[in-house]
Amino acid sequence: MQEILKNWNKMKGHLKREFPMLNNNDVTQRTGKDQEMLQNIMEKTGKTEAELHAFLQKVQEQ
Repeated sequence: MQEILKNWNKMKGHLKREFPMLNNNDVTQRTGKDQEMLQNIMEKTGKTEAELHAFLQKVQEQ
């Protein structure tokens, strides 16, 4: 997951397109708050951690 977080600017654009219920505040990375941000994204999208990780992994490979 750390590799995904390093490329977060790319990831957040894809997340917002795939899940329109997410806003800028939901996907803004804050120092030391990555896990909270990911938890919030999972709650809003209804995705599990594994599903979210798979989606982000797929985006990273593009």
